[in-house]
Amino acid sequence: MSAKKLNLREDLHIHSTFSDGADSIENNIRMAISRGLTHICCVDHVRRDTNWVPNYVDQIHQFRRKYGDQIKISIGIEAKFINAAGDLDLPDNIEGVEYIFAADHQFPYGIDIYNPRQIKELLDEGLVQQEVLFRHLIRATIGAMWKYSEQATVVIAHLFSILPKVGLLEQDIHIELKAALARAAIETGSQIEISERWQCPQLESAHFLWEMGVEMPVSTDSHKKETIGEYQFVRTIATQLPLLSIEID
Repeated sequence: MSAKKLNLREDLHIHSTFSDGADSIENNIRMAISRGLTHICCVDHVRRDTNWVPNYVDQIHQFRRKYGDQIKISIGIEAKFINAAGDLDLPDNIEGVEYIFAADHQFPYGIDIYNPRQIKELLDEGLVQQEVLFRHLIRATIGAMWKYSEQATVVIAHLFSILPKVGLLEQDIHIELKAALARAAIETGSQIEISERWQCPQLESAHFLWEMGVEMPVSTDSHKKETIGEYQFVRTIATQLPLLSIEID
């Protein structure tokens, strides 16, 4: 059983105006404090040509000095898979970043990524089987854990959120693939978030990963300050995990 407890006073995936968020980092921090949160992680989208990471890290350190006695503030970035080997769309200089969020914004398949419509067409035409797609997605996820865990803690963002977009169900993923995912997370010190915005992973997967001992932070993936720390789906998941492991308040 996981040594960590779900802590709904945390929100470890919050976007700001550094990428596609509506509010500044400081306004996000103030909102989190007003809602009684004890820990947040600032997370903004990056690509290979992103050049603002040093400035982003410096600003968060300034806010740590200003608000550090009221809340813990971590530094994260989010990048999408670019192939099934687990490579991410990351810039070279990410010094000072503490968490790398690996995201399935598009489907990693073979040496490339595909938008959901393309994958759905392949499925509909019988050119690929769902079991093959599951293996490629899990391979990408595990690959990112091993490739980047020495640079920062890898967090798998909104695990399986791509599946409904291509008409697949996460409950159809074979248990052995989920077990391989859990083992890789534990061996690399990676985490798998429970996402309020994307409502994933679903209870069956979350319960299995939790029982395997995977560390599972909770988050809203907020793009505006009003949703920070607001949990409904996550609270439901939390109440159905083993009772001795839950810390809701």
